[in-house]
Amino acid sequence: WLMMLAAKARKNKVCGLLGLAAATDFGRSMYSDLPQKSKKEIQNKGLTKIKSYDFSYILTKKFFREAKKNNILNKPFKFNKPIILIHGLKDDVVSHKMPQKIMNNTTSKNVQVHYLKSSDHRLSSEEDLRSITKAIDTIRILI
Repeated sequence: WLMMLAAKARKNKVCGLLGLAAATDFGRSMYSDLPQKSKKEIQNKGLTKIKSYDFSYILTKKFFREAKKNNILNKPFKFNKPIILIHGLKDDVVSHKMPQKIMNNTTSKNVQVHYLKSSDHRLSSEEDLRSITKAIDTIRILI
């Protein structure tokens, strides 16, 4: 999501994109997936606290308003440089369908999607890091 916003804002300075468990427009799906109690807290108090893995974070009404303003997938993403998306199939945070949505929504003719069968959202194993390094090298070759 942020990589796409950065590319949109700095078209002449970005030579390619590497997305790791990319969560484009995640604010939209995140809000709809929240428990009703959390939605009520956001509406009434302006924020809610969410626990994830071994930490927690605060989601605010302002966050969701700003996220909506910065949605990318609501129109074609005009970017004609290489894009590589890496996604773990054991990711329980971002759907494995997201890379396909991003690929189908961009004007780039050079989009690669790499699924890592045993990887989760963190993409932090040695094998994951090797895949990420290879993707960086591939982007460098393509530019």
